[in-house]
Amino acid sequence: MTRPGGPVLIGFHVGDGVRHTSEGYTGRPVSLDSHRRRPHSVADLLRDAGFTVEAELLIRPDEDVPGAVVFARRAD
Repeated sequence: MTRPGGPVLIGFHVGDGVRHTSEGYTGRPVSLDSHRRRPHSVADLLRDAGFTVEAELLIRPDEDVPGAVVFARRAD
């Protein structure tokens, strides 16, 4: 929940679909589903929910799994 004008910063992996991981960074077993999204899709969802999107940033676009952040504010 955010107050009117309140900021929201969402970070995520870029891509399509779901990827399952069975090993963590330390080699320990995990069961994790990573839902990858496109920055414009996340921005559209925020706009549909009444937020004003102020910035979209693609991080490490040349990596195997690029990241992104979307910064938005709740409408007044």
